Amino acid sequence: MHSDFPSIGVTPYLGELPSFRNQRAVVYNEFLTTFGGGERSCFAYALALLDLGFEVTIATHGDIPSLDAIQRIFDLNLAGVQFEMIDKDQTVSEFYASAAISVFVNHSYMSFDVNPGDIGIYNVMFPHSLVTHLTHPNRAKALSSYRCIAANSTFTEKYARLRWKVDSRKFCTLHPPLGNAFIAHADRIFNAAGSPKKDKLILNVGRFNPAVHNKNQLLLIEQFCDARKRFQSLHDWKFLLLGNVNRDRASREYLQRCKQAAEVAGGAVEIQADVSFQYLNAAQSRARVYLHGAGAFDLSDERPETCEHFGLSIVEAMALGCIPVVFARGGVFDFLKPGESGLTYTSPDELCECLKLLSALDDTKLATFQRRVAEAVLPLS
Repeated sequence: MHSDFPSIGVTPYLGELPSFRNQRAVVYNEFLTTFGGGERSCFAYALALLDLGFEVTIATHGDIPSLDAIQRIFDLNLAGVQFEMIDKDQTVSEFYASAAISVFVNHSYMSFDVNPGDIGIYNVMFPHSLVTHLTHPNRAKALSSYRCIAANSTFTEKYARLRWKVDSRKFCTLHPPLGNAFIAHADRIFNAAGSPKKDKLILNVGRFNPAVHNKNQLLLIEQFCDARKRFQSLHDWKFLLLGNVNRDRASREYLQRCKQAAEVAGGAVEIQADVSFQYLNAAQSRARVYLHGAGAFDLSDERPETCEHFGLSIVEAMALGCIPVVFARGGVFDFLKPGESGLTYTSPDELCECLKLLSALDDTKLATFQRRVAEAVLPLS
């Protein structure tokens, strides 16, 4: 992997690798300018392939983001990677029909383009529809053209296996990575003096998007305000919500609804949209609690796609000692053990009780909990 991107949960290959110089790799993503966790993972693939010696291109049917924007939001330098716009009226395989591509990574949600490379990797963030040779023969054929179908969590892999009726031997789980710079920062704040000193701050990070994969910021604001009314220990706590905003009207209106709900808290709730990586990192370092709402409060198995597919923002927060409070379903449980490295809830009352419990912890218990949370995702020195 690229030096900035060691992978969580994957044993590194330490043997001698062949040379990939003068070989081309293409990573495809249709939604680059949404700047979500999926896009960060897409860039990680590109950097890893670049580090292996490939000539790397990131291809898209959508808009191409500026390198400055990628640097500001993700703190990533993609100067060595080329970007390419695919014609709107062409499929990926048509566009690259005459190209020599050694490795092709399809990293776009619900893209069913046929692999145009010698080796194809299909990165699945979550499977949306049932794909079989009977229901969607063209999609099934496209998926079968890939050597590997890499899910971002065992939660995602489970539903990909159930919904996509393709050769089960193709599936694996490959968690999105944390950067070395991020890991080094996490290690520094857990120094010999003990766990980091944190503010009475609850953090939430996620794109403001009211569609299927809604992070439920509005619900969390309402629950935090309710908990402050009920529990004295929360009166001097603050709730900070950070995230990018989709360009569509519904997303902008959803952000405004969240801001209106925040006004009820009289300054205890703050919302900041489209912040830099440095601002996010500073907030993660200050916060005692990380509150996540994707999937809440649906325990049925009818819409698992509403749950958090992996939860890179949760894992980042954990690495910096933020105690996670998350809905009791989703991909983050590859790392989070309820009661040991975080708390879970299934109802509004349980969510409020989690916040009450954490706000009342003394410094010694808080420090022990913080370190246990961080060590669940990173080995600390």
